[in-house]
Amino acid sequence: MLKNAFLTGGAKELKCNSHTVKKMTKVPPGFDFSFLNDEEARKILQVLERNEELRRAEKDRISKLQKTKRDIRWLQGVTGEWFEEIQRKKFCNETDVSQMLKQPLTYRLRKEMAKNDPIELPTSRSKNVTNQKKPTPFSSRMSFRSSFASLFSFRKSGKETSKLPSLGQKGCDGHAGPPVPVRGAAVQTKIYSSPLENQLVDSAFVPKPAVMREESGMPPPWDASLLENEFFQGQTPFKVVVKSLSPKELVRIHVPKPLDRNDGTFLMRYRMYETVNEGLKIEVLYGDEHVAQSPYILKGPVYHEYCECPEDPQAWQKTLSCPTKEPQIAKDFASFPSINLQQMLNEVPKRFGDERGAIVHYTILDNHIYRRSLGKYTDFKMFSDEILLSLTRKVLLPDLEFYVNLGDWPLEHRKVNGTPSPIPIISWCGSLDSRDVVLPTYDITHSTLEAMRGVTNDLLSIQGNTGPSWINKTERAFFRGRDSREERLQLVQLSKENPQLLDAGITGYFFFQEKEKELGKAKLMGFFDFFKYKYQVNVDGTVAAYRYPYLMLGDSLVLKQDSPYYEHFYMALEPWKHYVPIKRNLSDLLEKVKWAKENDEEANKIAKEGQLMARDLLQPHRLYCYYYQVLQKYAERQSSKPEVRDGMELVPQPEDNTAICQCHRKKPSREEL
Repeated sequence: MLKNAFLTGGAKELKCNSHTVKKMTKVPPGFDFSFLNDEEARKILQVLERNEELRRAEKDRISKLQKTKRDIRWLQGVTGEWFEEIQRKKFCNETDVSQMLKQPLTYRLRKEMAKNDPIELPTSRSKNVTNQKKPTPFSSRMSFRSSFASLFSFRKSGKETSKLPSLGQKGCDGHAGPPVPVRGAAVQTKIYSSPLENQLVDSAFVPKPAVMREESGMPPPWDASLLENEFFQGQTPFKVVVKSLSPKELVRIHVPKPLDRNDGTFLMRYRMYETVNEGLKIEVLYGDEHVAQSPYILKGPVYHEYCECPEDPQAWQKTLSCPTKEPQIAKDFASFPSINLQQMLNEVPKRFGDERGAIVHYTILDNHIYRRSLGKYTDFKMFSDEILLSLTRKVLLPDLEFYVNLGDWPLEHRKVNGTPSPIPIISWCGSLDSRDVVLPTYDITHSTLEAMRGVTNDLLSIQGNTGPSWINKTERAFFRGRDSREERLQLVQLSKENPQLLDAGITGYFFFQEKEKELGKAKLMGFFDFFKYKYQVNVDGTVAAYRYPYLMLGDSLVLKQDSPYYEHFYMALEPWKHYVPIKRNLSDLLEKVKWAKENDEEANKIAKEGQLMARDLLQPHRLYCYYYQVLQKYAERQSSKPEVRDGMELVPQPEDNTAICQCHRKKPSREEL
């Protein structure tokens, strides 16, 4: 396929990267495709080009295997030579149908393009790989923390783009997408090593990988054991190696496989299990070649996740590029120009701390966390504990005293100008008729902290498991979930009546057990399998559906139910730009599904816009920034000094006896802050 080829204002030839293709003047021999519209012709052509790309990749694979000079029988098996021989004997005189179809289809599309303004045409892939041998230093006045993974984002650039072999990933518009690009000196590559280094919008990082192992990264990309995964299961042959700069420092580092986001970018992550003093060397390899300005040098010391070594808040926020404004935070605190701690001490236990309560009273003093539970249902304090402890290991928090609601529903429903006045309860979910201050949900914070350990569905792993390309997804709306809202039962009924438009099922009954016999019970499905469908239906549970951020990070179109409930990031999303709205009673759901099917290009565009916005809003460092800014804003409004109250206990940092923590940072005094 022709890539970066432009029609040159009325000229009779197409200018390509390294050659010129004469413009066709006669219809080539083959089938007559005049009955196809442009979109149908383009989609057929995409399939043919995908087939060619796979053939080229297979040829390259076989060539490399043959150079290994292994046992002949082994080579015949892994190269597929035995199958090729059978195929030649059986179909030796058959015409290559792909070529018969491709030539007239290509002519038809070029002819239509020639009538219009100059546009960019997809082109063939170059196999040049940039080899950057000079290390790229990352010096900083601050040290690093490895609690978050590194991300290298490979983006398409202008003249300096080097293209790597690809298997024809699909682009945002459903056409054949660009190859995996690497910018020479201009590549947007950024390394995160916790909240301690500047970042770009394209970047992200992940805390806490799971398996501890010595530094190694992935095996070489042409290892026979990986060939099938790389070429036939969409796995990338990129390799990341992270190691200590000093051979005298042995450090355990986990480097998982890169996550292919199927848009020409990859998430590459690591996690350390010890602190290193000298620093780290990070290599990004394609085969044996360095790409994206690799290798990188991170000057030490570099701290592991459980090393308690907090730094100055201003420097910490600057290195994370925390947003200066968060609209939801401003809206939440508009109701609380000042916070009366004494009023809260008097009212919260009485109003919300009974036996059925789910409130935890926190005090943060000198960067230590103290708490006491109010009510019977406070087991979820483990989630609020873990994010607060993680924050205090990284940054000096202000002294403050506050109440966290661990239940589903927001609690404070008093009017802003009413008497008595509302009090600022901190919750994971807000609503249009409440005044709670909203934090990122326990679900996304926990999945971020436990990424690659106890959790598989985190904010980054989703991005590397978004299912088939848009053109190959099933054109139906999809839902699986519990019976936590009546509209979910309506979904199943609609699905039974309109199976060609909707696939919906209830996986567990609790609230409406009497309906199980009538509606049936669906089998559980892995979340990644949701993205085999083009359209995802997001319906509230007891409150806002906490699956919503994960759905937005996929590449399916989200059909979102109108809801009075919201999470911390909803304000940044716009209907018909980032998602398609559906009525609260679902009366227009089928109509919206039909619209999406009839307007495939527009639906794909909305899905992609939503995904890109979610990637920006839900990067793990943004969650840390949001938490800190809520706590900071709260502390600024306190009318009296926080105290450690009777009944409170210290929340200890988790022990990590297997790793050495040497904090080289001078702890500033409160007066300096």
